[in-house]
Amino acid sequence: MSDYLDPEDVFTPSNPPTGENNIYVSRLNIENKLRRALKSRVPIVFGNYGVGKTTLCIKVLESAYAEEIIVRITDPSAMEMGSLFKRGFEEIGYEVTVNRTESRASGIDIGASAQAQVSNPLFNLFNLGGSLSIKKADSAEEGVTKKLLVDEPTDFKAIEIFRDNKVIFFIDELHMSTEEFRWDLSRLIKSVSDLSFQYPKFIFSGTANDPSSLAQSNQGIDRILEEVPVPPLAEGEGKSLLSEGFNKLQIRIDDKAIEQVVRVSGGAPSLIHSIGIALAYIAEDRGERIIKREDVSTALEVVIKEGSHERMTDRYKKAANHTGARKYRTQILHAMASAEEAQVETGWLAEEISRRLGEKVEMQAISGPLRELKSEEYGGILADASAADGSKLHNQSMFKQPQMKSFVQFLENAQNAGAEL
Repeated sequence: MSDYLDPEDVFTPSNPPTGENNIYVSRLNIENKLRRALKSRVPIVFGNYGVGKTTLCIKVLESAYAEEIIVRITDPSAMEMGSLFKRGFEEIGYEVTVNRTESRASGIDIGASAQAQVSNPLFNLFNLGGSLSIKKADSAEEGVTKKLLVDEPTDFKAIEIFRDNKVIFFIDELHMSTEEFRWDLSRLIKSVSDLSFQYPKFIFSGTANDPSSLAQSNQGIDRILEEVPVPPLAEGEGKSLLSEGFNKLQIRIDDKAIEQVVRVSGGAPSLIHSIGIALAYIAEDRGERIIKREDVSTALEVVIKEGSHERMTDRYKKAANHTGARKYRTQILHAMASAEEAQVETGWLAEEISRRLGEKVEMQAISGPLRELKSEEYGGILADASAADGSKLHNQSMFKQPQMKSFVQFLENAQNAGAEL
């Protein structure tokens, strides 16, 4: 039996680092801000791809809300309010079915406080096309089942159940959700706030430069939302993370290799973890406990071609140029990835590409390649930018999937470090 830890017991790119030997760099200021926000507000945790948003949320929830019921939604792309509430009831321990024709008369009397709210307009916010039937065995009398019908997801009775059971809804990857779902969430938050309930609580996380793209705000909830930005790791934090990991694995790593990994990763912990695993296996396959600087490019090629990274790499390769002197599609993607804003003006793109190529590039020269990058023939990797009301913004573009912005930057860094796609 080996005396060494398995690299995947130390580096955890696909899962939050909550295990005994998992490595994690504490970011106390962000954790404290998130912890304080959760007391009475709704935090929106946002930042670039792989910077540790999910990990921060889970760390805070585990440390400060270990006794509460956490309903974590990892993929809200097809989520509707009815399915969100169904998940919540199931986490509590209720048996939930959707009824289309069942009469309300089969429900139970749940008390005067709830009955007094029947005329409350918050009942009418959502339409399930039926009702949720919620059943749970009565603890006071074995064998007796109580049944409650909820006709709308924001029915006072439903919110009251979540309050009494101290439920926290953690919706991750919120950028993947529909605009309709985000709008319904905002109305649900307002309903809970108007009732002055401490629970249910909500915490949102998503890949975005601008938190306004994650939550539909309005005058009723603007005062409740709190932005919690998560920047990439600082250089020292990235180096500390990598050094700690290889110390646990009892593998020596060259200081220059550490610097290169941190620089190429852009300070994204998930990428540092992925590269760390690849480097550890390269050393093990050589039968050594040492990593050299020249191993980094090999490890980068492994990371680029594995799992979800492989799918994003394939999208990039479909969109980028492989021939031609200027390779405008490639230049556009790299310039878009380097922009501070998510929505980029065509004029700025032309200026940035001119700087990169060292020659004047007119807007007209990149307009055709820019259109191609928005077509399915080239993967539809970009899209026209839109205003808050959904209207198209003239001469502005954005990545269709926000995580591609950071990943394209990573691919450019990896190629500059000698990796081949």
